[in-house]
Amino acid sequence: MTYEGGLEIRREVLGAQYVDEALARATPFTRPMQELTTEYCWGAVWTRPGLDRRTRSLINLGMLTALNRSHELGAHVRGALKKRAVPQPEFSPIGFVGLGHIGLPMASVLADAGYAVRGYDVDPAAREAFPASVGSLAEAAEDVRAVLLSLPSSTVVRSVLLEEGLLAAVAPGTLIVDMGSSEPAQTRELAETAAAKGAQLIDAPVSGGVRAARAGTLTIMVGGPAEAVAACRPLLEAVGGKVLHVGLVGAGHALKALNNLLSATTLLATCEAWLVGERFGLDPQLMLDAVNSSTGRSYSTEHKLPDFVLPRSYTAGFGLQLMVKDLRTALGLARATDAPFHLGETTVGLWEQAAAALPEDADHTEIARWLEALAEGKRG
Repeated sequence: MTYEGGLEIRREVLGAQYVDEALARATPFTRPMQELTTEYCWGAVWTRPGLDRRTRSLINLGMLTALNRSHELGAHVRGALKKRAVPQPEFSPIGFVGLGHIGLPMASVLADAGYAVRGYDVDPAAREAFPASVGSLAEAAEDVRAVLLSLPSSTVVRSVLLEEGLLAAVAPGTLIVDMGSSEPAQTRELAETAAAKGAQLIDAPVSGGVRAARAGTLTIMVGGPAEAVAACRPLLEAVGGKVLHVGLVGAGHALKALNNLLSATTLLATCEAWLVGERFGLDPQLMLDAVNSSTGRSYSTEHKLPDFVLPRSYTAGFGLQLMVKDLRTALGLARATDAPFHLGETTVGLWEQAAAALPEDADHTEIARWLEALAEGKRG
């Protein structure tokens, strides 16, 4: 692979802003090592087919050592010690349904941690991307004590469990973990339905995006009885850097919706501020440098803008339509609790306008593109 290909992989894994700043700081003495590491280690070796997560981790350690990044090296070693492969026989094999942007890397991380994972997705291409995939829901559920779901909505979860037969296929006592962004009230209804058939359903939605899913450092918000959460905690810790038991069934999905409300509001406000700044004549990168060392910094300024918005790649891996779905869930929670939701109402409305104007498969970071189109319309 060329230097450009290795640079693309390196920016995706480590973050575009971090990599670009490291290259900008390179001296005539250190630049050859930077270039060699990027082209050979990231381009030719790290992307080689068949490498497991442990081998890639060892390669990362070598590259960080060569680049003299002591802080990142320490963080990587601590993470490797925490994420060492420890098979959990009581939950192996496990079923995993939904091999999309987040589900596929989670299933892969579980496999690398020693679990026998039976992955399934309705899309044949998604099944082909996961070596341990099976051809049906029934196969994914056969002789397992736990099934993890990474599905886009409560509607899909209900269909998989009831209409497509997953709930009928699992053995009594099987734990079903909904790790998608579902609607809390429907999650509680499905938990009751599962209990009536001898299974147990809990919710454990994740946050952190594709990069955290690949690294096994997702934040997981778990709703369910304490004993069920304790039983599956080792399983969740294999894919999560932080596993939080936040309440009874449905609590995880409620908190995830509120988290995404905050994320969406921050991203929208950030994109608006950057558009104003650019039109005034401010340099976008200098704005990032200033804000990220000031009180206006956020996950959007630290990651989403430099990685996906300013390069105009819009490849964060989370759909705009899915974000709108979660915002509507948060709106429903506000109405059900009779809580004030003035800014939230405005946020939901603007995201709905963006969803109506952008393509069905638009990434959520493309809301920046929608704002630019609005600005051009006003100018015209």
